[in-house]
Order: sequence, then structure tokens, then C-alpha cells
Amino acid sequence: MLRRAILLRSMFERKTPHLFDGDGRLRIDDGVLNAFLRIPEYRHGVRSMEAILEMSMLQDVKKFEKASLPSAGQLDLHVDGELFQRMVMKN
Repeated sequence: MLRRAILLRSMFERKTPHLFDGDGRLRIDDGVLNAFLRIPEYRHGVRSMEAILEMSMLQDVKKFEKASLPSAGQLDLHVDGELFQRMVMKN
């Protein structure tokens, strides 16, 4: 999980620097973060994490919310989409 957290932060820093506050904290919904870190398997490893991030609607937002995630069908290309969405909703 630590490796995933480090990779995820690096991806966010490169692709969505506008989601960080002045203290360097990522503005992300707890459920979304939980799902990214705890999903049992990414079908294509790190590339799947990047793909989910790229498919998410993050251009004009200040925080990565649940509504920013792609559809379950799109998620299914990279993870178990239904499980991912259930994990997001737990928090």
C-alpha cells in the first residue's frame, strides 16, 4: 500500500498539480483515496492507475470527488469496477 501511495502522489503531482493545497496536501475524497490504495488488483499495474486518473474528470475541479470518477464500465478495463465503486462509497 505504501508503494501505491507514493506512486499515486507522484502521478497527481505530474498530472493534476491544481489539486494540491498550499501545504502540499492532495484534495481528494477519502473514499476515492481508499479505493485507489486498497483495490486488490490493477489489471495492468501502474498503467491502470494512470489510466483511471486520466479518465477522471479533473480539469475544472478543486477536489477529486466521487463524481469525478469514470463510469463502472470504464473502470472495468483496469480494476473490478463494481468493487472499486463500493470501496469509494464506504467512506
